[in-house]
Amino acid sequence: MKNNIRILIYSGDTDAIVSFVDSEEALKKLNLDIVNWWRPWFISEAQIGGYIVEYDGLTFVTVRGAGHMVPQWKRESSYYMFSHFLNNEPF
Repeated sequence: MKNNIRILIYSGDTDAIVSFVDSEEALKKLNLDIVNWWRPWFISEAQIGGYIVEYDGLTFVTVRGAGHMVPQWKRESSYYMFSHFLNNEPF
């Protein structure tokens, strides 16, 4: 983050192995400033992809309906999430 490298952390919201709540608690320990509070992100006008919170230098995304292997079970949501992050486009 000191070198302005953007970081994406994501979690399926039904992950029974590493819950998004546990990931969020770990991120809180970094004491980063929140730039944009929790809000939904959408794959289309009618389909919610999950929720997103943006910290200073780090983006944390949940993927709705995904378990531990997010890209395996939610391919469309994963593609949207990765492509928007890599292209620095808003969710």
